[in-house]
Amino acid sequence: MARGTVFGIGKGHVVSKIAKEDRRAKPSNMKGRLCSRTNKIRALIRSVVGWAPYEVRMKELLRTG
Repeated sequence: MARGTVFGIGKGHVVSKIAKEDRRAKPSNMKGRLCSRTNKIRALIRSVVGWAPYEVRMKELLRTG
């Protein structure tokens, strides 16, 4: 396809692709990723509070098979 065509995604705008290593990570791609600070805080809370009843039951089921 020729550059600068009048149909498709580009619609006549001549564009160049950004190299993968030059692109920044989008916030939407970072969502849900666990950072070290969050991991430490969750571990601290778990050690103080303990396990929820459903978690204790699941651990017991996994142990007994």
